[in-house]
Amino acid sequence: MESNGSGEILWDKTINETFTMISGNRPYYVEFQTKKRVMDDCDYFKRLHECILTRASKELQDAELLDLFELTAVDLTDEDLDDFGEKDDILYRIEKELNSQFNTRKQMVLKTMHAYLAHSGHLYDTDCFSLFGTNSFHLVWEKVCADIMDNQLDVLLGAIPLPVPLKPEYDRKQKLIDLIEKPLWTASGKTAKNTLIPDLITIAKAGHEYQFIIFDAKYYNAQLEFGVSPKGQPGIESITKQYLYQLSYQKFIEEHEFASVKNCFLMPTENPAVEVRGEVSMRMFHELGLQNIQVRFLPAAMAYEYYLSGRKMDIGILEL
Repeated sequence: MESNGSGEILWDKTINETFTMISGNRPYYVEFQTKKRVMDDCDYFKRLHECILTRASKELQDAELLDLFELTAVDLTDEDLDDFGEKDDILYRIEKELNSQFNTRKQMVLKTMHAYLAHSGHLYDTDCFSLFGTNSFHLVWEKVCADIMDNQLDVLLGAIPLPVPLKPEYDRKQKLIDLIEKPLWTASGKTAKNTLIPDLITIAKAGHEYQFIIFDAKYYNAQLEFGVSPKGQPGIESITKQYLYQLSYQKFIEEHEFASVKNCFLMPTENPAVEVRGEVSMRMFHELGLQNIQVRFLPAAMAYEYYLSGRKMDIGILEL
């Protein structure tokens, strides 16, 4: 506090502790008690805070993470942590300050600094690592493939480019996913909620011809070499479902005069170019007029580049 300063007036102090002049039954105060704020640039914890922020910023910059987190580098001081004493001494001073500091924000800053100093540089004595991510990366691969292949599964029928106009028996507000039949349970007279759900469907135009392509994005490390039993390949349930996807859309495909229909597994590869890896077939489905399932290894780096840049891939490079 100070007298007649430029800060906030402390009226309780002013009324109770200063001389008052009365004129016309109104009090006048010739001296005010005011709040004074002093910024101590040499304050230990202020300097320590600046040092930690500068150090953390440099660590993120060295790891090339600033742009990823959309952060701006900060360089607030040339001091190093060694200038503040031994680590145990620094932690003790922070703990002591916490016991006397009741400002919520300052408490949070002090606790964060304490955690940073207490746990940094301790990897050498850890006996395990905690890794954070997803153990369902196949869902990421499905999402990437659906995006770059221009998935039409959830697009309204009225907005999908077709070889001929949409037949009148179809609702323009329906989606391709809605055309797949759902199981009917006669005991209840109701259909089940769930049914077959393809990963993605692409309608591609080559010249004047339209292709109906059913993709299944498989996050498998399949080993498919001529003369060698396959390993790590999709199972029989994936193969049969892929045939059933075509069967589900067979009527729609024929009524709208698609030039061809293709079935394809898309699997990631570290190689730089698309690899044609033959096809998988089952005679009983082939005899029903269903297409064998082609196999393509798609370069993962290429797929992610297309996805992150918001571009669509040319289906022609798959050579279906």
